[in-house]
Amino acid sequence: RPAMHRGGKPPPAKMRRRDAGGEGREREAAPAVGVEEDPGPAASRSSSWSSSSSGSESEGGEPRDEPAAAAPAPTPARAAAEEEAAGVGEYREGSIVRIHLENFVTYEECDIRPGPHLNVVVGPNGSGKSSIVCAIALGLAGSPSLLGRAKDPRDFIRHGADHAVIEIELYGGLGKRPVVIRRELRSSGSSQWQLNGKSATQKEVVAQCNKLKIQVDNPCQFLPQDKVCTFAALLPPELLRKTEEAVAPDELPALHDKLISMRKEEKETELKTARFQTTLDELKQSNERVKREVARFHEREQYLLQAAQLEKKRPWLLFLDQRKVAVELKKKSEEASACLEAAHKEFEPIEAELGVAQQRYSKIEKEVSEKSGVMRKSEAQHKQCAEQIEKLESELDGLQQERTSLETRQRDRERTIKQVEGQLKQLKEEKEKLADPATIKAQADELTRKMRELTKEINELQKEEAEQNAISRELGTEHAQISKRIAELEDAQKQKLKILERADGHAYTVHTWLQSNRDKFRKPILGPLFLECNVQNGQYAAFLEMSIPGWLLRAFVAQTQEDSNTLLRLMKDEQHHEINVVTVDPDKRIPARKYSVEQLGKYGITQFLDEIVHSPPAVKMALYDFINMHNVAIGTEVTARYLDQLPTSLIVYTPRTQLLKTQSRWDSSSVSVRSLPLKAAKFLSPVDTESSRQYQEQLKANSQKQQEVLAVLKQLRESAEKKNHEYELLRQKQDHLSQERRKQETFRQRIEQKNTELRSLQVEENTAQEQEDIDRKLAACRTKMTAAVTKLTEAFTNLVTAVVSQNALVLPQRQATTALQLLKLRVNHAHKQYEIKQREAKAAMEQFHAARDKAVKMKHAANAVAPLEENKEMLRTLPNTMEDLEEAIRTANAKAELNINTNPNVIKEYDSRKAEIAKLEIKQKEEKEKLTACKDDLERLLGNWLTPLKEVVQKLNESFSLFLKAIGCAGEVRLNPNDDLDKYGIEILVKFRESVALQALNSQTQSGGERSVSTMLYLVALQSLTSCPFRLVDEINQGMDPVNERMIFIQVAHAACRPGLPQYFLITPKLLPDLEYTPLMQVLCVFNGPWAMANMSECLRCGGKA
Repeated sequence: RPAMHRGGKPPPAKMRRRDAGGEGREREAAPAVGVEEDPGPAASRSSSWSSSSSGSESEGGEPRDEPAAAAPAPTPARAAAEEEAAGVGEYREGSIVRIHLENFVTYEECDIRPGPHLNVVVGPNGSGKSSIVCAIALGLAGSPSLLGRAKDPRDFIRHGADHAVIEIELYGGLGKRPVVIRRELRSSGSSQWQLNGKSATQKEVVAQCNKLKIQVDNPCQFLPQDKVCTFAALLPPELLRKTEEAVAPDELPALHDKLISMRKEEKETELKTARFQTTLDELKQSNERVKREVARFHEREQYLLQAAQLEKKRPWLLFLDQRKVAVELKKKSEEASACLEAAHKEFEPIEAELGVAQQRYSKIEKEVSEKSGVMRKSEAQHKQCAEQIEKLESELDGLQQERTSLETRQRDRERTIKQVEGQLKQLKEEKEKLADPATIKAQADELTRKMRELTKEINELQKEEAEQNAISRELGTEHAQISKRIAELEDAQKQKLKILERADGHAYTVHTWLQSNRDKFRKPILGPLFLECNVQNGQYAAFLEMSIPGWLLRAFVAQTQEDSNTLLRLMKDEQHHEINVVTVDPDKRIPARKYSVEQLGKYGITQFLDEIVHSPPAVKMALYDFINMHNVAIGTEVTARYLDQLPTSLIVYTPRTQLLKTQSRWDSSSVSVRSLPLKAAKFLSPVDTESSRQYQEQLKANSQKQQEVLAVLKQLRESAEKKNHEYELLRQKQDHLSQERRKQETFRQRIEQKNTELRSLQVEENTAQEQEDIDRKLAACRTKMTAAVTKLTEAFTNLVTAVVSQNALVLPQRQATTALQLLKLRVNHAHKQYEIKQREAKAAMEQFHAARDKAVKMKHAANAVAPLEENKEMLRTLPNTMEDLEEAIRTANAKAELNINTNPNVIKEYDSRKAEIAKLEIKQKEEKEKLTACKDDLERLLGNWLTPLKEVVQKLNESFSLFLKAIGCAGEVRLNPNDDLDKYGIEILVKFRESVALQALNSQTQSGGERSVSTMLYLVALQSLTSCPFRLVDEINQGMDPVNERMIFIQVAHAACRPGLPQYFLITPKLLPDLEYTPLMQVLCVFNGPWAMANMSECLRCGGKA
């Protein structure tokens, strides 16, 4: 049973181990691991938590160590004291105190107890050193892929066992219990986890490791053997990320990730803003193309709206005319009221005088009442005459008023007739100067016909242009899709070129040179070979890559010896590029297979390697010559079951492994089988060249179609522009004719209106005859009035005479009576005049009220059509006469008629694009504001990240430079800034010779030993900066010369064996003699072979040197 022992006492010479059959038997040559440690206090160190072993036997009768009964848990103070006494306190929290393995790879059972500082694990190749590395990685929840070996945990189970156990005890800190992680790997593929003796999930184990700052996936902390060569090939961004995780896992990686995310968001926002701008430009260009047609449509809408607005003005003009009538009637009513008031004022003094006379008459009448009899007859006669006079006066006043009104009306009519005749004459003269209406109408009809034909042609051209635009957009979409597919295929090829550039800079340079110098060779030079090989999937790529040696993958293939010599001379001899060139004859006959699929089909064989490879004939012939791919079989999972029945020397690939059954050259009965886990392809990846060719042809055809469509579009736009120009010229002529027609119509309507007005004035009644009749009546009335007055005077004289003769009293009475009668006549006359004025005023008032009511109704009707408050400004700008209004309405309708053929769908699309433009402009503004805020946040966070990062890089540079200087070389660690934060990186520059300048560390420039020295010293420089509990490097000294190896060991020992620094594991198959050791170092020796036990005492020396 393999075990690792601490202290100088060797293990017993014979140990018991369980064989594959499960029976216990003694075996010699059991692999064992010994530990050489400097004697002294450190030699007696042991973990307080380690369990002792007893000699109890297992179920099969085989002796087996069983854990002793658990001791009572110590108190924290007691535990701290025990740790300090035992030296355990020198461990850092998270350091490895113990590793226990069962059935793991080559180990049946083993205990390993490393020290707190530098642990050098040494042993021959194949003895199981790297298995310890694998156990640490898998036991701390690491993925098998980071080991670069098997990808399935089941592959780490010891052959013949059904499970394996990894138990790792980690230091929990001073005064704290250790952390024990246990993982059981089962052949079913599952794993069972325990954390401190309790069942746990892998997620919980990972969380515990993260808490202890353990990063087995970080090569700056954990560098397995198969990953050492890849460390130097790390790109600067990858090296920066691993350094961040090693130095400040809780801060710098999170800040870096956030910065990358923010920079990505910034770029996405910039891209989105650019896309918005492109879309806006396209939409605006589309609208610009139909702008003229939209303008015509909106022009027609504007004319129709203008006509509708003009129609709204019509009721208001009718209302204004009626209001003028009402105002005139109101003026007449006020004049009549003034005349009535004046008549009333004239009547009042006469009425007052009549009252006085009445009083005097009443007094005299009373005195002479008795003497009135005589006077009655005369009085009656006098009264009769007075009544006649009064009647004549009334008739005379009416006739006089009629005559005055007739004269006024006659004068006004004559004056109006003269004005109308003058205006009519002037209008006729101006009309004679205008063009013939029939000619204008014929010309206008002809222009309208031509414009309609042009409009129809323009619409047809626009329709055809829209169809061609749709075809162009479809072709553009198809072009983008094809280009995207081509880019995806080209990207796979570019990835291959990037891999070539990283893996072999010389081959990459030659490949680039060949692209522009093909004319220097008789036949095409192909290669590097892996660029010319294509397979269907990643599994086939893995089969092929495992079959081809690395040098052949990067080799060039020449088809003639002359071309091969030319290439080597130009590239290798003259330009010093280290390349491989193979020469093949592509016309050579394909070699025959040893076996057929029919023969091997019963073993699960489906095809051969050459059947899955697609490459030029010359490349395929090179693969036939160098790897015999026609005899490399591809099988299934069941093929492994028939391993014993497969022919020897046949390479077989299954989905998980590569199998090779070989026969010993010395013993034909000895057959061995090699089984290697399938590794993912690094160089080869599937590329569909046939699809790429087809896409290129489709792209070419698409481009040709686009050119044809663009030519048609250009021709259509030129034709449309020409037609629009012709249409515009015709429209200008039509506008001119419309103006002429409007002038003709205006003059015709005005002449007709004046003729109507003149006829109306000329058909007035004959006022001369009426005037003669009135004069005749006046003369007759005056004659009668004179006669009546004379008769009245005679009657009055007779009455006076009678009165005088009768008595003196009668005279005063008569005088009073006469005066009273005269006054009454005057009062009656004035009263009649007042009534006439009153009737006139009433009639005028009634006419005014009727006109006013009509105006109010017309105003309400106008308000219903066009409310004044809402349309006040609009109505103010419209014509103010009915003639001008009618003319404006006809003009607007005529202009709208000219644009009737505009396509409504074009307008709808135009408005839709216009609305989308407005929305996009708002979104673009928001994205720009977002971009500004993002840039501000990014700048602030960048400072928070760069400041500590620069400090770390500066310290790394100081330590790294110092270490290289100590071994006679030079080096530098610098930060490579980049606008793309995910490309920010750390670059390692080294110089191993005085004659060269500092050069970047990569897998092409430096030798293997130089890369190992640089890698080791970089890891040593990290030692004082990292916060991890332990670090591990596996076989870093491979490829170093003894001088470098010795100096590197000294630097590692100096850096790792200082208090307060992480635990260090250095795995190596050998150590130089006469190395200096310190008490803080611990050497763990892995022994293997039947001689190991007998010679162990000679291998272990207790001195200060080994």
